[in-house]
Amino acid sequence: MNTKGFYVRMRLLQNNTRHYRNADKSNFCSRYFKWILWLSLSFYFFSSFLITHNKPTNSISRNTVSKTKPSRALAEDLSLLQHTHNPQDTLKGMKVYVYDLPSKYNTDWLSNQRCSSHLFASEVAIHKILMNNNDIRTLDPREADFFFVPVYVSCNFSTVNGFPAIGHARSLISSAIQLISSELPFWNRSRGSDHVFVASHDFGSCFHTLEDVAVADGVPEFLKNSIILQTFGVKYKHPCQEVENVVIPPYVSPESVQTTLKKSPLNGRRDILAFFRGKMELHPKNVSGRFYSKRVRTEIWRKYGNDRRFYLQRQRFAGYQTEILRSTFCLCPLGWAPWSPRIVESIVLGCVPVIIADGIRLPFPSAVPWAEISLTVAEKDVARLGDILGDVAATNLTSIQRNLWEPDVRKALLFNDPMVEGDATWQIMVALSEKLNSTSLVIFMYEPRLSTPSPSSPPLCAVDGFSAWLISNHSRIRFQFQPKPNPQQLLRDWQRKLRQECRNIERQIRDIQREEKGVQKAIKEAAKRNDMGSAKALAKELVRSRKTVNRLYENKAQLNSISMHLGESVAIARTVGHLSKSAEVMKLVNNLMKAPEVAVTMQEFSKEMTKAGVIEEVVNDALDDALDSEDIEEETEEEIDKVLTAIAGETAAQLPEAIRKEKLKQPAHTVEDAEEPVDDEEEMEEIRARLARVRS
Repeated sequence: MNTKGFYVRMRLLQNNTRHYRNADKSNFCSRYFKWILWLSLSFYFFSSFLITHNKPTNSISRNTVSKTKPSRALAEDLSLLQHTHNPQDTLKGMKVYVYDLPSKYNTDWLSNQRCSSHLFASEVAIHKILMNNNDIRTLDPREADFFFVPVYVSCNFSTVNGFPAIGHARSLISSAIQLISSELPFWNRSRGSDHVFVASHDFGSCFHTLEDVAVADGVPEFLKNSIILQTFGVKYKHPCQEVENVVIPPYVSPESVQTTLKKSPLNGRRDILAFFRGKMELHPKNVSGRFYSKRVRTEIWRKYGNDRRFYLQRQRFAGYQTEILRSTFCLCPLGWAPWSPRIVESIVLGCVPVIIADGIRLPFPSAVPWAEISLTVAEKDVARLGDILGDVAATNLTSIQRNLWEPDVRKALLFNDPMVEGDATWQIMVALSEKLNSTSLVIFMYEPRLSTPSPSSPPLCAVDGFSAWLISNHSRIRFQFQPKPNPQQLLRDWQRKLRQECRNIERQIRDIQREEKGVQKAIKEAAKRNDMGSAKALAKELVRSRKTVNRLYENKAQLNSISMHLGESVAIARTVGHLSKSAEVMKLVNNLMKAPEVAVTMQEFSKEMTKAGVIEEVVNDALDDALDSEDIEEETEEEIDKVLTAIAGETAAQLPEAIRKEKLKQPAHTVEDAEEPVDDEEEMEEIRARLARVRS
């Protein structure tokens, strides 16, 4: 295999004489077999893709709760198959620039207090957290790896039903993009591929509450190259996630959670088996003509409304979080969209979430072990919900609760301000850093989900021969299909890496300087104890650390110099291109000009300019001689006096004025005595002769 692509080179095993005699025929055959092989491989790839991915959604079976861990979709970046990254290491050095947009795009909406506290408020929280984080946020957009565009689209609350209206979302975001693309070059530079938006509504960047309308509208064209932080995510192909995206949790106020937890501990008494409070349609086909929650909530109410084990309420209650604290299982059925804030509230308050939403993709799977802290029930198995919960309560409930009550799990789903390591905003930054460092080729392999696990079922993550070959050769495939970057893109990539290294050096310098303060304190304490041996040893370490800091500064300067040279090289390349075009233009101009006539004109013009220059010189000399006076001599003496005063200081200033003038005049007399007198008549004759030569 060739590293520039994959093809099979066909060789005809013939003798050398015949090979050279029939070279043209061999080349033709080789090209023919290459094309045949390429078409065969292409057909194989395409058919494999259709077989693997193009299955109808209704043919995919649903998960049911069993004693085994429920299966999950596999979405692995191929780079992770070869090496793993420490998320904390990848986050270091990443910079995000936050656009300073006019207040009509964001802060004006905060006049309504619900804007910063409702379930869609992650767009507000992320903006505030980034503004207060100096480690990630940069004020210099040239240093940025990503650009955050703070546009609040979920704060336009309807006066009819109290829910946000997002009909204005597309026009508002489009207006913001027009603004930033006209004022700064960074959107146009990458076509928005490094720009981040938040779409925390039902169906992400499709910006509609009803799925059929959202699917029909799709993602706006101006957002298709950007990165969307969205609460919507499913494991199957969906038009509303046909954009680079990161699934984030819905917003739940950390303050309200802390207030509730103060009233009762996580491991307190839980006297409710199954809890749900929220909208339940008794007549599922509502005024919009669509079935709300795919009839799931209606079926729950019909089946378990009179079951004492289930605490089901349809009215709103401000203190519902205290009810979650009393519950063992919290039902989280889908609404219009698969996701629900009940999932987050259940986890942070210690209630086992029962997720009833087929195909839902949950946030931060690398940080939150969803299979170990939640139950997934298929929509079609809602009628068996009571039996399922009873089986889990009798078997592995204790293990699930132990995993659920881990502090890191709860922290990963809350937007803390300021950001702390491991919380929701931190997880978003980790996801962005992985996109920054990952390869461009990502393969999604979806496993079939079986309604009834059986021993004869194939392994969930089994990989066939073609997939194994594809994984082993992914780098070659990547280089085959990835477009070759132009010099400007290479320059940006190199400069970004150099900036990251410079920031790493700065971080090392700060760490060393922080340690130096501790060493200095230790030296003082050793000196107070009269322990001079320890003080000297610490002093040597201090000197070495300062030398190290100096070397780090030198390395940083060298990296900056390399970055500047790279920019100069690209600028020189551009200049060469411009010069070549200029040469072509000059060649065309020369063809239009009559060179002999222009040469004669230039000679005459040169003679006239020479005459004018000589005359001007003569006149200026005469005027200078006429305007000389004693004032000039006095100014000269004063200037010399200033120079002597500056050189000699107080010594020259203390000399009597008469002596100073005498000392200044003595060299002048000496020069005058040494010079010969000038004959004015001879000088005038010389000037007249020069004028006569000019006029002739």
